[in-house]
Amino acid sequence: MKSSEPKGIIFLDFDGTLFGPDRRIHPDDINTLQKARDAGYLAVIATGRNLFSIQRAAAGFSPLLQSYTDYIIFSSGAGVLNMDDFEKNTSELNYRLIESTNLDPETAFSAAERFFNDGIDFMIHKPVPDNHHMIYIKANGFVNPDFYRRINAYRDFSAGISPEGDLTELETIQQHCSSGPCQLLGILPFTEPEDKNLPEAEVSRLRESLPQASVIRTTSPIDNQSIWVEVFSRNVSKSAAAERFAKRFKLGPSECLAIGNDYNDEDLIEWAGSGWIVDEAPRSMRARFRNAGSNRTAAVAAAVREFCRF
Repeated sequence: MKSSEPKGIIFLDFDGTLFGPDRRIHPDDINTLQKARDAGYLAVIATGRNLFSIQRAAAGFSPLLQSYTDYIIFSSGAGVLNMDDFEKNTSELNYRLIESTNLDPETAFSAAERFFNDGIDFMIHKPVPDNHHMIYIKANGFVNPDFYRRINAYRDFSAGISPEGDLTELETIQQHCSSGPCQLLGILPFTEPEDKNLPEAEVSRLRESLPQASVIRTTSPIDNQSIWVEVFSRNVSKSAAAERFAKRFKLGPSECLAIGNDYNDEDLIEWAGSGWIVDEAPRSMRARFRNAGSNRTAAVAAAVREFCRF
């Protein structure tokens, strides 16, 4: 139940946390979130997915997602939406967003140029809320199945780079950055275990070269192995969005719970006064944060019950 003065806020990652690998949400998680809302807490999904993607995933849910959650922070914090508007506004330009943040053209092109010169396959996404539309650039000759799987998943909303006239490929990329895209997404192919440190080294280099941007590492939700490197505006992250959101209700980290399962949840879990991970999180995260159990067995419910003291 929404309240103008909530007792606290529950921030939930979606894939691998609330939404399990069996493509369902555990009934105990649903019941516990409904109980928490009735007790005066807000339930907020904080996901890396864009609005179109989460809408597509939730299309067949019963009960509806908005019956046990109140707001959604999407695209890793690039936008915030009231769940009351989640399905009512199907027009791509008709979302009543609480908040939206896109890259400035100069930063977007700096990131694109770095991806291109480093030979990282990447996508340029349109501004929020239409950021499921994208242009993709194959920047090297290496095999990258996850890159093509993502293109196929968005085949109705994606197109390859197509230089016009005398423009070079890089000049065409700059044109696509000129509108201030929501994000760039680079895909690093899965490496063998002996090369497990290479993705983190690449992410670190990108962060150092792009101090004016937010560079977020996450594991591909498609093959669950490849590393995605997402570049957003500097003030975009799950924790930054959660902090701004909490301040709307005059709440701070101590009144907030966060639960997640992957690298792009770390900052949110660190920020929240009560931070949890699930069994399926990477080993490095399991060593640092409290474990609520498996997402297959209602980990969200376990964390919420402790936080709300049911």
